[in-house]
Amino acid sequence: MDRFAPPEDPIELYKYDHIDERRTLQYSVGLVRTWLQNPERQENRWYWKRLKQLELLVILAAIVAVFFQIEATNEARQQFGEEMRFNRVQWEEQRVSNAWALVAAATDPRDIGNIGAGFALATLNDKRELLTDIRLPGANLNGVRLTHAKLDRADFEGASLLMAEFANAHLAGANLAGSDLERANFGGANLKLANLENGYLLGANLESADLADANLASATLIKASLKNAVLRGANLQGADLLEADLAGADLYSADIEGAILERANIAGVTGFHCGALKMASFWESAYRDDGLACGAPIPEKRAAEAVTEGH
Repeated sequence: MDRFAPPEDPIELYKYDHIDERRTLQYSVGLVRTWLQNPERQENRWYWKRLKQLELLVILAAIVAVFFQIEATNEARQQFGEEMRFNRVQWEEQRVSNAWALVAAATDPRDIGNIGAGFALATLNDKRELLTDIRLPGANLNGVRLTHAKLDRADFEGASLLMAEFANAHLAGANLAGSDLERANFGGANLKLANLENGYLLGANLESADLADANLASATLIKASLKNAVLRGANLQGADLLEADLAGADLYSADIEGAILERANIAGVTGFHCGALKMASFWESAYRDDGLACGAPIPEKRAAEAVTEGH
């Protein structure tokens, strides 16, 4: 006898444990039909009628059982989905908490917590966490991606931010003094009152950035792009702007005393005059509009365009 076969007695069928609802329906209907097809029972009309009714009752009961099982399964799935969503929320909260802990550990530049601090910052920014007043002086954050980040008054003094992404970030009043910002992207960023003194911004992108009243004294801005940047009241004393592109920049009240403008492009700048221009070094080699000739020949346009195309 096949020990996996269902019991022949319909009552014993309910004791048969490992049978799903569909098999239950099949076995129940099959047993009743087998019983009805017995020639001895078919000769008795009373048995025939009663057993026909029993067949319908069994079928109905099986259908109802399957229906309730489907409902129970759907409820279980729904509960499981809610638990998964809850666990996902908990996981995300824990992820943010861990990121904050890692950033806190990186406040000391000598701390091993610096490892992964950039990833932690990017995670917090992705979660739209406010990063204002954060302190990471001297941290290694090369390549960190902080577009649209809220970093007002953040302290990155002496940090390594090579090729960092700060496009459209809010860095008003931030301290980036002495930081390595080579080829960093500050396009469209708010850097009002920011401190970039002695910063290394070789090839950095500062196009359309707001640098009003920012401190760029002695900063290295060689081949940097400051197209259409706002430099109103900015301190550029001693800054190295060799071959930098300042086309269309707003230089109203900017202080460029001692700044190097060798082969820089200052065409289309506003708020500038000869008195201020002559305070800079090598200003004669800068490409400029006729209004800023200031008694010196203007270099060939071709040379200035070559500088611009190099960015």
